Parts: sequence; structure tokens; C-alpha cells
Amino acid sequence: ACVFFATTTVGTYEKTWTAEYMSPNADWRDSYMVALHWSLTQFTPAAMDVQPQNMLERGYAISVVIFALVGFSYVVGDISSCLTQLRNMSETSSKEFRKLRNFMRMHKVPRQLALRVTKFAEHAYSKQREAMPMSKVTLLNMVSEQLLGELTFEMNKPHLIIHPLFENMENNGTIVLQRLCTKALTTKQLAHNDFLFVTGEQAEAMYFLSSGVLLYKKSLSEEDEEYVQANLDWVTEPALWLNNWEHLGTAEAHGESVLISISADRFKKVVSQANPVLIRVVQIYARRFLAWINDLPLNELSDVFQKELVEAKIRSFVPENVFMRSSSNELH
Repeated sequence: ACVFFATTTVGTYEKTWTAEYMSPNADWRDSYMVALHWSLTQFTPAAMDVQPQNMLERGYAISVVIFALVGFSYVVGDISSCLTQLRNMSETSSKEFRKLRNFMRMHKVPRQLALRVTKFAEHAYSKQREAMPMSKVTLLNMVSEQLLGELTFEMNKPHLIIHPLFENMENNGTIVLQRLCTKALTTKQLAHNDFLFVTGEQAEAMYFLSSGVLLYKKSLSEEDEEYVQANLDWVTEPALWLNNWEHLGTAEAHGESVLISISADRFKKVVSQANPVLIRVVQIYARRFLAWINDLPLNELSDVFQKELVEAKIRSFVPENVFMRSSSNELH
């Protein structure tokens, strides 16, 4: 608009659009509004009676039309593509939930259970769209194993390093933690009132709660209830150090919860391939930890380890000077 308005003052043309269409006493504001109106019509199918009156104005009008043609086509195409993508996403989700409802109806699933399943599916689907899991990013399949380990570790680091041993491993054995994240770590989702485990089951993994709340009960008495909080507590650590640890209580989700699970078998396999110094650190920690729980009275044993209560004790089990001695020996 400004350039079209300015063309009337450039050159020595006697015939200009302002001279042709505006009165001699017209205010510059009126002329500018006409120029603005003209410029907007070049980007839309709208028409206007103001036309270029000399070669300069005609040349500028041609350049604006070409630019408007390309720009308008690009914007319309981009908007159409976005609308199509949104429509496809909506149709896909509607189709999947329709299949789920048909499945429930065909198999005569009780109404209450069908509602719980559908509600959790809706929650998990919305979370998946917000969080975008790594499995949905196709290009990550082309990334090297080490880079993928670094990425996975950084994503899960805040949840793991609440434990003093993993905090120590981060400072002295980051590569091992990265391999743990790719080979031994999985994510587990629980719906409201889902059980993570029940009393007497064989423990196969250690858990960190990344979101939500778990209610842990050791017996039928409400006095033995305790809540597991995200990024503060961890669950079933003895499973990493013992071959047959049976759960001493029941863990139930209060609301939708997400946990990080470390497989005991895969943990042992990854650590066994680490450097000897790190293996020794883990061995010393495991011996001290097992000696501690062996000395605990039966009524004090638990699957849950609350950070505020046991952090100092657990931290004392981690040998701090093993890596320093190893570095000193290498120098000599």
C-alpha cells in the first residue's frame, strides 16, 4: 500500500492513479486508504475500480500480482494441508474408539469394566499425542545406539538419580546408565485402581514412579498403608540383588500413573559387561544393602523405599573412593 501510494510521487508522469481517481483537494489519508484497499484486492479475488495509469504503476501492479499469486496459493495450500491432516487424525481416532466399543459389545464386556477400559484408553491416547513417544518418531530408528542411549537417559535421568547408586553411576559410569536405559528400562502405565503387584508375587523389576500416586499396603490394616510419590520414592529394589524376592504387600494406582521399570535380569546383564571398577562399586553396594535388610525386623521390611527416610542410609552403602583409588593406580 505504501509503495503504491508512493508511485504517484516518483517520476515525471502526468497521469497517475491519484490524479485519475482522487479529487485535487483529497487528504493524503484518503489516498492512502484507497491504496491499502487496492493492495488487499491483489491478494484476494475481490475487484476494485482503481487501475494503474502509467508504466511505473503498471510494472509495480504486475509484480504485486505475481507475488500475490504465489503467496496466496502457498497459504491456501498450507491451510488445506493442515485441515486435511487434522481431519485424518480425527477420523483415525474415531475409527479406533469405534472399534474398541464394538469389541466390548461383541464380547459382552460388563458395562462398568467397558467404561473403565474406554476411559483409560482415552487418557492414554491423549497423553500419547501430547508426549509423542520415541516409537512414533521414525527417524530415531536411524540414530546410533549410543546416541539413542544418551537421549533415553536424558529423558529418564530426573526419575533415576533420586537413587544414590544411580546418581553415583551418572557421575562415574554414564555409559552404563545409557545402556541400561535402552536395554533394561521400560515404561508401564496404570489406570486408576490397577494393581502393580500383589502380596506373594515374585518380583522381577525395580520401579520408579514418574507421575501419579501409588498406594502400598502391607496388610489389611490401614496403619500399614503408605503412598509412593513421583520422583521421591522407589519400589522393589531387592529384586535387583536377590533371585527370589516376593512382594510383601500390594501396590495400587490412585489415578492414572506412569512408572519406569528396570528389569532385574537385564540390569544384571548390562552391569556384568561394565568396567571392573563399576562392577566392584555395584557389588559393594549390593552386599551392604542386603546386609542392612537382613538385619531389619520382619515388620520393618517393605517393597517401598521412601527417599526422605532411607536416603542417608542408602547413600552410605555407595563406596565413594573406589573410582578415586582406581584413577590413582592408573597414574602410577
